[in-house]
Amino acid sequence: MLRCYGTGSVCASADDSKNSSSPTDTLNQEIIINSETLSKPLLLEEYSRELINRIKQRVSNFQLLEKCDTDIKLTGSPTQTICYQAQENGANIKYLLAVSLHVDRAYYLIYRSELSQYDRSLNSAKNVFRSFQIVEP
Repeated sequence: MLRCYGTGSVCASADDSKNSSSPTDTLNQEIIINSETLSKPLLLEEYSRELINRIKQRVSNFQLLEKCDTDIKLTGSPTQTICYQAQENGANIKYLLAVSLHVDRAYYLIYRSELSQYDRSLNSAKNVFRSFQIVEP
């Protein structure tokens, strides 16, 4: 079961590994929710390319995956999905990232999990993504 909690709009986390016996299964499955103010108007595709370039600089062994879930919409708005793999502390990690732009902000949600555990909570993560709402102050 994917459990999520968050504070504000910054982060939610899930941990399915409490009863795990394998060292590679100790990685938490996480959903990270973030937003940032755009410094200039951008198209969704432009912002997604910029985000991919920033990710490439932060992770090792970045591999963009051709097959990616595209049936995800954040807040009912146009959404770009990006799937990639990378390594963290010797573990192979798979990511599903969904990006949407609203007014002058970019919103993105990331599901990350150790590769062998990724499919286990993918549907729950997608449900969290689909339920994401932007609440205007």
